[in-house]
Amino acid sequence: MSNVKRIDRIITHMRTFARKPGEIRAVKPEEVLNNAFILLGEQFKMHGILVSREIDANLPLIKVDANQLEQVFVNILTNARQALDDREEEATKKGESFEKRLVCRISRQNNMMVYEFVDNAYGVPEEQKMRVFEPFFTTKEPGEGTGLGLSIAYGIVTRPLGGNIWVEDNEMGGASLKVAVPVGGEKAENRE
Repeated sequence: MSNVKRIDRIITHMRTFARKPGEIRAVKPEEVLNNAFILLGEQFKMHGILVSREIDANLPLIKVDANQLEQVFVNILTNARQALDDREEEATKKGESFEKRLVCRISRQNNMMVYEFVDNAYGVPEEQKMRVFEPFFTTKEPGEGTGLGLSIAYGIVTRPLGGNIWVEDNEMGGASLKVAVPVGGEKAENRE
């Protein structure tokens, strides 16, 4: 894809992304993830992060405010990129090589659509697993982060979308951030 087309695609998407929240519509679960990568895909390439996707077949549509869910994914993906960059920097200082990897999974679990973002950076200490969703909580150096990204994500997922968000350690030694939203958008339809 030419640079001009790529820029046009990003600008067009940013205009869509900037719309006011509130438009509930049925979307393919992977559409929201794909849109987040329109905004961040080049960053991941430039930072040398290998991204793979594992999306179950025949997933039903979800009824959500796609812009809000995309904002959640942008915040999660930005944190993952930063953690992977930090882990690579640490490995480089030790003279070790490190291949940055991120796996994005989408699956249906009962009446929920579950998005999982799995990186091989760092796990999250047990005492921080709930704190990461608190406003202004950050593990970064002063001036390097606001500590608001996951707090905003938590607020969006649990309130208007009627879902859940949590963090676990994973098989690659990093963190898995999981977002579950109702299939069919039962909660989203009953918004005030």
